[in-house]
Amino acid sequence: MWRKLWLFNIPGLTKIFVWKAITNCLPTKKNLFKRKVVKDALCPVCRKEDESICHALWSCSGSGDVWACEWSPVQKWSANERDFFELWSEWSLRLTQDQMELIAVVLRRIWFRMNGWVFENRFKGPNDVFSQAANCLSEYQQAQETQQTQSKQSNSQCGRALHWKPPEGDTVKVNWDAALKSDDRKCGMGVVIRDSCGDVLASLCSCRLNVSNPVIA
Repeated sequence: MWRKLWLFNIPGLTKIFVWKAITNCLPTKKNLFKRKVVKDALCPVCRKEDESICHALWSCSGSGDVWACEWSPVQKWSANERDFFELWSEWSLRLTQDQMELIAVVLRRIWFRMNGWVFENRFKGPNDVFSQAANCLSEYQQAQETQQTQSKQSNSQCGRALHWKPPEGDTVKVNWDAALKSDDRKCGMGVVIRDSCGDVLASLCSCRLNVSNPVIA
């Protein structure tokens, strides 16, 4: 299950958020109450039950309306209270990776929605929450595809640049390289001189002592 999570094509912050939720590390009212940070553990949205992680992200009416959206892959699932680890495990078994990636992003958006209610007295509509999560995920994955394409093109160009090309006309080409063993201040070098047909005219393999840095080498 952990391996699947880290391989998801979602933002890194979302992966960390889900990991915190699964390991019960989010600062819910219930967790804060246990540490005597707040005076009660009641959910700030529904004010009916303690705000556990599963309640905040799944079973509360303040999150259930988001999961009831028509685009939700868990639209008709029963929103019963349970350990969030068990809920995530069931999702992992029954849903595809694409659906799980969407759910992960929606979970974090629901958390932002609750914080908006607590700290800014504003509450986004469920369709807005779900559509923003879907758009965010789509934009991220498109950006990842673009970056991978550009990286492949760049690597391809670099690969072509490494192939040796003969010089033009009545000229020769000199290629050289050097390696430095800094502890011994010892440099090894190689030189090859070739003509326009690619034939080797001269070559050198040598060693030099008392070389201090790669630039000198």
